[in-house]
Parts: sequence; C-alpha cells; structure tokens
Amino acid sequence: MRTVRAYLTNIYTKLNVDSPIEQGGACGKETIPLFVCCGQRRNVAPSLVRVRMLVVRCHRNSPSSFKIQEDRDSLESLPGSKDTRRKAMSSTDQSPTAKLTTFAEHAAVILRQDDRIRILWLTGSLAKGTADAQSDVDLRVAVRTADFATIDQWWQDLLTQVAPLVWKYRWPGPPDEAIFGAITADYVRFDVVVQSLRDTRPRTLEAARLIFDKDGEAEHFLLTTSSLHDPYAHLSVLVEDYIRLLGMLPIVVERNDVSIGMEGQLALHSMLISLLLLENGIDRMTAGKRHVAAFLTEEQQAILAQVPDLAPTLDSLIQGRLDYGRLFLPRARRLMEAHGQVYPEAFETATKQHLWETLGLRL
Repeated sequence: MRTVRAYLTNIYTKLNVDSPIEQGGACGKETIPLFVCCGQRRNVAPSLVRVRMLVVRCHRNSPSSFKIQEDRDSLESLPGSKDTRRKAMSSTDQSPTAKLTTFAEHAAVILRQDDRIRILWLTGSLAKGTADAQSDVDLRVAVRTADFATIDQWWQDLLTQVAPLVWKYRWPGPPDEAIFGAITADYVRFDVVVQSLRDTRPRTLEAARLIFDKDGEAEHFLLTTSSLHDPYAHLSVLVEDYIRLLGMLPIVVERNDVSIGMEGQLALHSMLISLLLLENGIDRMTAGKRHVAAFLTEEQQAILAQVPDLAPTLDSLIQGRLDYGRLFLPRARRLMEAHGQVYPEAFETATKQHLWETLGLRL
C-alpha cells in the first residue's frame, strides 16, 4: 500500500496535480482497486481544469504488481441524450450533450467531497434522455437538517465550488426547497435544488437518476411519483386574460403608446403558445417553457406561422390584435367545451362591442 501511494503521489507531482487519495474497498474479478484518486491540474486557467478519476489496481496473485488506469466503471453512470444507460462520456465524445455530461460528472466529483451533500440526483432532460446541446443540467441534493436550516449562509459556496461562475441566483420557491440557478464561465447553465434529508415528501419530477448516496437513505425518497395536477385547471383564467388584453387595444391607440402595445402583443403570442400546448394536454407551468416546438403538431406549428409580424407602429398593433384574436378565440372555445368548461361568451361579446364602438374594428 505504501509503495502504491508513494508511486501515485510521485506521478501526480510530475503532472502538477493536486491529488487527494482515498483507499478503495470493492474488489473486481481479477484486480483489486486500492485507491480511487481524484485530482485537478494546478496553475491552469479554471476553464482548462480537467477532473480525472483513476484507480490503482493490483493483481490478486501478484500484490506487488499494480497499474494505474482511468476507471470508467468507477465513474458515476450518466445518461446521454439517447441512451439512458450509457456510461460516462470520455473527453473525446462529440455527441451534442457531451459538454453537459462532462459537467455533470465533474459536479458529481466535487459535490461528493462536500460533507454537507449526502445524496445527489441528476434530474431534468439529461436524466430523462431527452437533452440536446441547449439544455441545462439539473441537480438535486439532500443535506442534513441542520445544514438546510443554514442554507442562506453557504449556498453561494455550494455553487462556486462546482465551477467558475459568471452568474448565480436563488429563485423564489417553497420553504422546503432551496432552488438555485447558475451559469459557468464557459456557459453551462445548471440548477441545483436543495432539500433536507428529513423531507421525504413525494415529488413529481419527470426523471431522477441517483448519482451517489452516502448514508443509504435514497430509498426513502420518491421523486418521480405520478402527478395529480389537472393541466386544464387554469384554462378559463388563460382565456379570460386573453380576452382582457384584446379589449385594452383602445388604451394603446388613444394614448399612442406603441411600446406598451408591443409588450401586450408579445404577451398574446405567449398565451397562444400556452393554449396550443394545452390542446396536447401540456401545462406550460410544468413543461415546455424553453422547448416548445417538439410539443406541437404540424398543424399547430402552421398556426404559429400565421401570426403577424410585429412592427413599432399603431397599424401593426391594430392588425396584430385582430389576427391574434381570430387565431385564439375559436380554439379556446373548442378546448373549453371539450373539457366541460363554460366559455366566457358574455365577456367576448362585450369586448368585441367595445372594439367596434371605440376603434370601429370588427373582431
């Protein structure tokens, strides 16, 4: 053991690498892993740091003979964009999600060394196997109750130890979770959700892949239970708010407030997308926020291709409101009726009358 340790330390010194060395325990079929070594280069730019995981192995029949190799089986298994059971990617992998997977591997190594982090999961599209090159990396960790109580004091340290950052933020969220977002210097976007080890309330994530579990507690956490959420619960609110915005056009015209009118038209566009997603049973509050096209049919994409161009003129805004109303209202009526909801007929009629009386417009 001393010979192996000395030999390894000498190698890391020559490579200019800091190398905390941990004694391994599991045995392979032909070789015995003695040490798992995790290190990173010293005196290089942060963006060039590469984390390596190596295993020193000695043959059962010849303990004095050993070799050092990068051990892919010792790395955490992370899913790729197509194969959820693939092993961790090498630095030469050219798949669209290679950068994301490499970052997730690196984050797992760093967070494993943080004593506050007891469990780590990979979640989101990377865990589900639907990630693309523009996806972010979603991580969830469980910490001791005392550490969760003081999360305000150390969350920034949690993020910055993973990678050099150009932006970090704590998002508003429920009291039993702390939700953080960050962007690295080489522009990897990642989120970290922190919860207490005591909090075993079931979650409804689409996917969660266990990366490590220091205390054997992960079996008590149910992160992917079926959701009882009704995607159409707020359909009436969406439709009524759309009609309300249509009826505010006279304010824009009479005040000649083109800027606020453009803002309102962008809101109508976003709400039209929400309606189209609801036609497919998708509530935009839980899915499709940054990735819409994949959830729409060809017919729905054709509808979006019909939306008018937005220009900073009153004529553009007036025509735009009329076109958006004609695209949205009939579909909204059909969807509400299909789900047993009462369409706001009186509100639509009053709004059309208001547009005719004030601007002479027929919707």
